[in-house]
Amino acid sequence: MGFRPELTRCIECGAEIEPTGNAFSPVAGGVLGPECAHAALGTVRISPGALKILRHLQRSELAEVLRLSIPRAMHREAERLLHETVSTILERELRTRDFLDEVNTRKAVGPGPMAPSQRCRRRSTRRAQIRR
Repeated sequence: MGFRPELTRCIECGAEIEPTGNAFSPVAGGVLGPECAHAALGTVRISPGALKILRHLQRSELAEVLRLSIPRAMHREAERLLHETVSTILERELRTRDFLDEVNTRKAVGPGPMAPSQRCRRRSTRRAQIRR
């Protein structure tokens, strides 16, 4: 027993998951097949690509996962589903989510005229020069 989401069989009826028409339920802890998805509350559709990514994450070592090249849309979908799952398990929103979103945004846009770490280094260098 644990918190690992069920991704190969329907969490409602136990049938093997088909490639399309599935939904994900963070509350129930996994994927529902097309026949059961319509009756469950709190489900979101899951694309075949995102389902494949989540399955790969479950069975792979970290080094292998880090080498993956995942299309941006599928990455966002899988990340959103994982975030919802963790928030459901913890019964609260994670504050680190906003921080990670900001870091990812800055990575995509690039640092401004000078990254904060560079500013800090310049200030400490100036202070050292003043003290001499």
